[in-house]
Amino acid sequence: MNAQEGFQEVSTRLSGNRQLIEAATVIRQLEFALTQLEVNMDEMIDAMQYVHLGRIPMNFVSPTTLRELLRNVTLTLPEGLELIVGLRPNNVYLYYEVVEVIMLADVHSFKLVLNVPLKTVNRHYELCKMVVLPTRISDNAYAQFELGYDYFGINLLQ
Repeated sequence: MNAQEGFQEVSTRLSGNRQLIEAATVIRQLEFALTQLEVNMDEMIDAMQYVHLGRIPMNFVSPTTLRELLRNVTLTLPEGLELIVGLRPNNVYLYYEVVEVIMLADVHSFKLVLNVPLKTVNRHYELCKMVVLPTRISDNAYAQFELGYDYFGINLLQ
């Protein structure tokens, strides 16, 4: 009986050690996840402070993404309007200097609004995108206007 009791005790200790090892593994995974969260939050705060200065944060909008966004804008521009320095890859960095940014946010999300300077042969325009935000009309009901156009231009010379 002593051998069986000894075997039972060793088995119980091994089972307890396995549970401790599993718990330690879970704790290490949680520590790593919290460290990643802290780093991501620091990057988010830095980017939002950059937006507060009116500039595009590169960790939100990479040069490749910015170039694709600007290419999409040029596809919808009326004839005769163009971006101020074109879309060559070596000119994309200039847009980080001249594009102004504001942030619209609610409880669930945020959006960056980019104010991209445009030009014609002899005039400069600002292209503005209209953003319609829903308006609460009762506890569970919202209303939102529908617009005919998403963008409008303002002539800076007038």
